[in-house]
Amino acid sequence: MKAKEIFMKAAIITAAGKTPVYGDFPEPVAGAGRRLEQTW
Repeated sequence: MKAKEIFMKAAIITAAGKTPVYGDFPEPVAGAGRRLEQTW
């Protein structure tokens, strides 16, 4: 059985000076030697 992919709403900044892109994005996953931080 395939795991259900989790999405979240987010405004993503793709480059300095660009308008953020708002939409559904995959839940972030920490890579090897990395960790996720939550900011408010």
